[in-house]
Amino acid sequence: MRSWKTVSAAGARRRVFSAVDVEVLSPQPGARDYVYLTNPPAAEEAAARLGLQIADERTMADIAQRWKETSTVSPEDAMRDYTQALMPELAFEDLARARTAIRDHAKSCGVVIGE
Repeated sequence: MRSWKTVSAAGARRRVFSAVDVEVLSPQPGARDYVYLTNPPAAEEAAARLGLQIADERTMADIAQRWKETSTVSPEDAMRDYTQALMPELAFEDLARARTAIRDHAKSCGVVIGE
């Protein structure tokens, strides 16, 4: 099996390109994750069904209110709020580092990334 670097270099010689847009936990309107971010009862029901812990009721309500009428989603803000509301044990900084690692790997393979 060829490495990604080899595949990418071969693609560059053929004048083709690759692109990737990397976001981690960045819910968009219409997605189930966005429903959980904006509808605390739906998030609570899903968390109970799956045995997951989410933020307290007040935090969930505050975050939901912030996003309910938002039509433009900032990936950074959505990731921060999603983590705080739905994955309180996970540090936002850890996710940001993971996103950076994925982007760096893509760049090292010659893949164009969207940031």
